[in-house]
Amino acid sequence: MQEPEIVLSIGEAEEVITITTPRIGVRAYVGLAPNGAMYFGYAMPELAFDLTKPVLLERVRFLCMLSPNLRGWTDLAISGPDRQCRVSPSAAAGYFMLVSIVECQKKAAAAWEKEPWANVQVMQAPQFDMGRAMS
Repeated sequence: MQEPEIVLSIGEAEEVITITTPRIGVRAYVGLAPNGAMYFGYAMPELAFDLTKPVLLERVRFLCMLSPNLRGWTDLAISGPDRQCRVSPSAAAGYFMLVSIVECQKKAAAAWEKEPWANVQVMQAPQFDMGRAMS
């Protein structure tokens, strides 16, 4: 069965993309770690909700900075990250202790895979010259 196409709108741009999952049966999730860290990844449904053990997330990403436009980690499962979020590149897999996990809507998973933050240019901080500071 083919995954449905999703129309993803970011600002004025609109793009049709097709979601593909890494294996049959896995679903997209956003998880919250005890330290407040937020992760996105794919997991088997029967393994994702046993929070007494570490959860295996595939194609996992770490949210480095949450956009002020989003209302928390559950909003990431509903609409996905926007251009102002900062997210790590995906890693093959990892085990994570999570205190909560929410299944992503297809639109949100598409936004994570689209990487809307990838084309944003970030200003580099000025370099501090220790020699000039000491004089």
